[in-house]
Amino acid sequence: MTAFNSEKNLERFVSLVSEHKSANHQLFTALEEAAIEGNLTKELYHLFAVNIAARTMLSLPEIHACCIQASLDLDPLRTSYSVMTGAEEGGSGKPKEVHTVLMMNALNYHGKTVFGLQPLNLKYFMSLVRLLHASKKYKQFLKLKESCSGISDEILSPFVNREELIDICKRTSILAEIQLPNEPWETLLDIEKVEKEAHRHLLTANVLQETIDYCLAQLDVLTNMKTGYLQGVGFAHEALADGMINKMFRIMYAQINRYPSEDDFMQNVYPYFSAHGNYIEVYNGLSENSEGVEVTHAQRELEKLSQLDNEAMSVAWIGTNDFANRNVRIWDGLMNAVESKIKTFN
Repeated sequence: MTAFNSEKNLERFVSLVSEHKSANHQLFTALEEAAIEGNLTKELYHLFAVNIAARTMLSLPEIHACCIQASLDLDPLRTSYSVMTGAEEGGSGKPKEVHTVLMMNALNYHGKTVFGLQPLNLKYFMSLVRLLHASKKYKQFLKLKESCSGISDEILSPFVNREELIDICKRTSILAEIQLPNEPWETLLDIEKVEKEAHRHLLTANVLQETIDYCLAQLDVLTNMKTGYLQGVGFAHEALADGMINKMFRIMYAQINRYPSEDDFMQNVYPYFSAHGNYIEVYNGLSENSEGVEVTHAQRELEKLSQLDNEAMSVAWIGTNDFANRNVRIWDGLMNAVESKIKTFN
């Protein structure tokens, strides 16, 4: 196959993401204005923080899925770039600097300081999403088994592994504090109860349906080994990240007057942002862009795309579109909530 290294065609990917509604969503402007004007309520911040956290928690697994695929393909460039990006997102060997840890520190400290909110538990969200995902898969297994009467679990295991799904359900249900029905879970009614309970807990925790759908789709992406799809998803994800983090910073920094001092904000919230770029310098007009790791990650992803052949590039195009569209549905859902709660927004 011929390498797809046309600069013009790669620019199509850049344009797709930069011009997509997901990159320029009015949600962030609305929330920043609300923060400046004192209209960003406890309820709205909590909704925003919950869904940002749930949306972002699957970023690192996605990067490592890209690394697995690249290493299986024995592709040194894609492997090395994926490993570097994964290491940076993973704190470069420092557990306290894993980006999801820094994100939760920032969201929780801001929530406590400005609104008196209790801390969010990311493991709880992840457990509920994985439990919901596994229960849906197990339900598919039971339906398949019903339609193939007399066929053993062993024969069906290449398609759906019952033991693996039960193990996931058991472990995630403990963290999510959901009581499972007694084994052997042989009926659809049993597993549908688990599925409904996990879904109910997510909605009760303020995770929007759009975010739930995004997370379930991202879990499916982790095992999508069709060459090109993960690369397309990865590019869209990284290309959108810098703008999103910059806008998050602006929303939270707009409430700096609610902190005892600016130093308090810089010490307890800003480490998440400084791990990604120079957003305070951009805010103060001292720099035109963040010059941070997310920009570097997007550049790596674009170079990884350049290594694909024409067929894989077409698949990558689908992956890029899919991710951007899934992402924008979260912003749309949050915007609907904002508009319904704050009448001053146009």
